[in-house]
Amino acid sequence: MSFRGCRAGSPLPFADDSFDLVVSVSVLEFVPTARQRRELVAEMKRVARPGGHVFLATPSPWRLRDLHSRRWLGDFIRREGYPWATPPWEIGRLLADFDPVCVQSWVGARALERAGLRAQRVPRSLAEAVGHASAWQRLLARKPQRPSSMA
Repeated sequence: MSFRGCRAGSPLPFADDSFDLVVSVSVLEFVPTARQRRELVAEMKRVARPGGHVFLATPSPWRLRDLHSRRWLGDFIRREGYPWATPPWEIGRLLADFDPVCVQSWVGARALERAGLRAQRVPRSLAEAVGHASAWQRLLARKPQRPSSMA
């Protein structure tokens, strides 16, 4: 595996439908405008193969203290030059044309296991709530398969 650099705001240097999984962890909060975030996610979706996945992870906007800058109310009092988390409804809109895959219940179940509870005995709704309460919001979405053409 190798890494390829690219200029911010430029198209990703990969062909359409190149990857089974495209990952962005702790990136969106540093992209300064909503338009630039939409463009970045559009590029991620472009390079994901049909049936492939896009995974976004960004700090939860519900924390009183910003994860990166350590500022109190950093996501509520936004200032130019500081990172800020994208609210879940905006992230959901970025991938609305993809099929969501629920990872919050898996994350919550692992957290409950670390606390000594067996995941099999925990209701899914509780596991999802614990997953949503974490410091990170995570969204995994599957690119729809192209409809097969009729021959």
